[in-house]
Amino acid sequence: MQLRFLGENSKVGDCPTLYATDRDTYLVQGWKIFANDLLAQLDLGEGETAVEVPTELFEHLEKDGHLSGEFRRLEDPLMVLTPGGTYVVQGWEVADPEALSQMSIPDYETVVEVSKAAITAPRRNHVELISSTERNRLIESVAHDAFHLELRDDYSVPLEDGPYEKWLGGVVDDDFMGPWLSMIRQLTQGGKTVRRVRVVTEPHAPYVRWEHEGTPLNEQAGEQIRWLPRHEVPEGLSFPLAGKDWWLLDDRLLAVGHFDGSGRVLGSELVDDPETVAECIRVRDLLWETAIRHSEYKP
Repeated sequence: MQLRFLGENSKVGDCPTLYATDRDTYLVQGWKIFANDLLAQLDLGEGETAVEVPTELFEHLEKDGHLSGEFRRLEDPLMVLTPGGTYVVQGWEVADPEALSQMSIPDYETVVEVSKAAITAPRRNHVELISSTERNRLIESVAHDAFHLELRDDYSVPLEDGPYEKWLGGVVDDDFMGPWLSMIRQLTQGGKTVRRVRVVTEPHAPYVRWEHEGTPLNEQAGEQIRWLPRHEVPEGLSFPLAGKDWWLLDDRLLAVGHFDGSGRVLGSELVDDPETVAECIRVRDLLWETAIRHSEYKP
């Protein structure tokens, strides 16, 4: 089996990797799965196994002729989207010595092979994104309610010189929040509601601790913020929109966040499909009731 490297999403000690083969398949190298709740969702046959990988890994499909760097779905049961924003991919466990010799695989990782035909690319060539400024204008124009679901533990960009990096160095600089807080005050004083739920991993990443320290400023301006530890996400809940963040505006329009592999914001995709909006309303209401008020949530 000959392999063609498509890409990886490496962090220190981790190296989920995607390859194309010469027999119309993909090899997905990822973390071995030991969690019983994930394994229970799979029907593994003889010779099959499953791996867990970041959703961003499949952006590298663009290098194999997909019109977008994203895919819409893997045919069931090849994919499970976890609350942590990763995919569980099921396939044939790779045992070919020649193929394995072309890869570097830590003990805690393994490799599965899946058919290219199992991966469905988006039906559109390009996703139109609006800027953060344009998204904020939409939030500013809501008639009743704006709700944000945050699912990432880190929104920083490596090597970026900003307020978070200053905080890491012991300097608190909240000036950047001025325009946002002004908008929130204007909305809430006009009877509008602005809410957000932050789903976070415990123990907290430094970025989450920074967010938590700054949240009183949001609440003083009228924004309502609740926290939900990732391990307390209701069992069986599947996040809509492939686990991306989203703003839900007046229960009719979604602004879905897109990020690149380093975490940099690319923009927001507008979605008004009634079925998707209805599912996001359901998830919002469930999480809002489950999440913990900021005043009661301690890091």
